[in-house]
Amino acid sequence: MSTEEIYQNIIEEAESLEQELIKLRREFHQYPEPGWMEMRTSARIAELLESYGCDQVLMGTEVCKADARMGVPEESLLEQHYKEVNALGQVSEEKLKKTRGGFTGVIGILHGKLSEERTASEKESERASENQVLAFRFDIDALPVTECENMDHFPEKQGFRSICPGYMHACGHDGHITVGLGTAKILCGMKDQLRGTIKFIFQPAEEGVRGAKAIVEKGHLDDVDVVLGAHMSGKEDQEQCMIGIGDGHSLATTKMDVEIHGKAAHAAAAPEAGDNAMLAAATAILNLHAIPRYSHGDTRVNVGKLVAGSSRNVICESAHMEMEVRGMTAEANQYMYDYACRIIENAAQMHGCTSQIRLMGAATNSLNTPELMDRMKKLCEERLQLPVVYVPEGGVGGSEDYSCMSERVKEHGGQSCYFLNLSKCHATLHNDRFDFDEKALVNGVKVFTCAAVDLLMESTLDPAFLERDRLRKSGIPVKIAETERLLIRETIPSDIPDLYEIWKQGGMVRGTVPVLNTLDEETEFMEAYIRHAYLFYDFGLWTVIEKQSGQIIGQAGLFVSELLDDAVELGYLIRQSYRGKGYAQECGRAILAYAEEVLDLEELHVLIERTNDTSLHVAQKLGFGPYGQDQIHGAETAEDTETSLVHWHKMLT
Repeated sequence: MSTEEIYQNIIEEAESLEQELIKLRREFHQYPEPGWMEMRTSARIAELLESYGCDQVLMGTEVCKADARMGVPEESLLEQHYKEVNALGQVSEEKLKKTRGGFTGVIGILHGKLSEERTASEKESERASENQVLAFRFDIDALPVTECENMDHFPEKQGFRSICPGYMHACGHDGHITVGLGTAKILCGMKDQLRGTIKFIFQPAEEGVRGAKAIVEKGHLDDVDVVLGAHMSGKEDQEQCMIGIGDGHSLATTKMDVEIHGKAAHAAAAPEAGDNAMLAAATAILNLHAIPRYSHGDTRVNVGKLVAGSSRNVICESAHMEMEVRGMTAEANQYMYDYACRIIENAAQMHGCTSQIRLMGAATNSLNTPELMDRMKKLCEERLQLPVVYVPEGGVGGSEDYSCMSERVKEHGGQSCYFLNLSKCHATLHNDRFDFDEKALVNGVKVFTCAAVDLLMESTLDPAFLERDRLRKSGIPVKIAETERLLIRETIPSDIPDLYEIWKQGGMVRGTVPVLNTLDEETEFMEAYIRHAYLFYDFGLWTVIEKQSGQIIGQAGLFVSELLDDAVELGYLIRQSYRGKGYAQECGRAILAYAEEVLDLEELHVLIERTNDTSLHVAQKLGFGPYGQDQIHGAETAEDTETSLVHWHKMLT
């Protein structure tokens, strides 16, 4: 069967599943369960995955590392909920037992069974995808929201409103579960036509960013080459279902519970004998919301809950706060967290109290891999004929612990893409009236299923990535530095010093510029090396933790612009600047420096085309004036960037 026929069969099968998907969605919507208590949900998912034919279905302690779970409810609440679900008798008792104690979540694993009867040339061309591992992530928990009972609310009208008091799927996770199950059903049915491995990760406790870390720490992402995630979303005036793809950016965040302990006393007879925990909490709250701004990225802080006091005539003995901080980058979030901790500690001490901070959830920020983002966009538009809209800054505007999975995969050279499944939504996320258009369920299944075929069957992944993957799958250490060291030693002439020794001496970021300076006179080597090993791209990958890869790649671009005789390689480098948008100025200067050398307008257009998906970020941070670097001003769109580049070229020639 041809690839085109496979895609067409997937589309037809997904559409034929529409009523089954709707039925599943409504079942999960009716039985919402909060984080670490998704016991009925997990057991039901496991039952279905087994019935579809997954090769393995992991549950319980096989899914999450126990001590890496964050914000787990008290044992008494977990046990009470387990007994309530068990009493319903709706799911397998054997599977339900595996969730006892808050060990929720499910992972289904599917191994492709495509026949090995292929020619030698076919085997060689397919080598890259033979051992590819994909992971699809679907979150499964609900929110502590009481669902709307008005008859104009669709779930109420259709009879599938939440029957669990105080809880609701108000963030679309019932849709995520359903899309995951539909995807698994179709792919299990075509395993004989697939190569590689697919992991269907049904993650608990996304709300509060509590669950992904436990799955990551269990090692389930360590062998994954590509991870995909999605979120139901949309607006009330959304006219049609569509797919939203952008940089996938989410805010880094830390969630904390704060306990302040004081001393009770009579408010009139001996107020000085007490230590007022409520005053300490109030002092902390006012100062938390006055934390100075951070110049290297947007920040957020919110105290969402305060419980304190017992009586009007008693000095408050204890206070409980639930709060969070967020940042555009991990560094910005860390700045907020450190500042918040100092405020809380000192506010407590001001009033003679003590404080205790408990970590309840955390997630880093993350960005989509540009190549995979482009590939998913092309897949949706060309293969699936689905409308695609560019979503700036990820579109959700919040935090997602999918980032924990994304960053783990990218750490060892893999790729990630997080997209939006958009449809007409009633009310905003986390609202008691939230609901989405159920037609979006079929779209979600189409995208995930066809993405599996595209990634496993069509070996067009970046060559450098595939080479890293080959080495890693052969047992080479998975750390990028070690993997790339091997690649470099295959290319570096013996008389050139070990770049990585220089790099390590200087540190992750500081060592990069000395390396560039060391190679200033190695023009012939650099031309060959950049084409084969993407040296500066790899520097950019290493520095992603420091969020300075845009700067590093920009510096690299300035250096290599004089060495390269075409725009394609420089375009490749600059495309990576998405990892360090805050330093896009360096990449902008690299483009300008190269533009000075360009004598062929067609070649300049190649550069523009190769950098178009990041030029918006460059333009937002830098912009291009009509007369070059000294007249730079803000440009709003990628089109402005292109126009200015063309004008710059005309001025030069």
